[in-house]
Amino acid sequence: MQKYTFSANGIENFLNDCFLEAWVRSGRETTARNACAAIVRYVNTGRAPTPFVKKLIEKTPSRIAEISLSGGSEEEILEKIKKYIGVAVVAG
Repeated sequence: MQKYTFSANGIENFLNDCFLEAWVRSGRETTARNACAAIVRYVNTGRAPTPFVKKLIEKTPSRIAEISLSGGSEEEILEKIKKYIGVAVVAG
């Protein structure tokens, strides 16, 4: 398993690998892009706190892709990922 570093390149590589894994699993580029949009947007806009990103890149891109492809709104997908990586989910 590839080890991702906590750097701009490491995080970008992780997110790209999530997308590629989602593409392989779904067989469609558009489906993969839509499925991964939530996590990519959350990280790239700076909304994701540092502890979240550090825990995220410790996980496998294939599992994050699987969760992303499971369906739901962007917020629901993010909540599933937060639960998986062990980050506290705050009820809105």
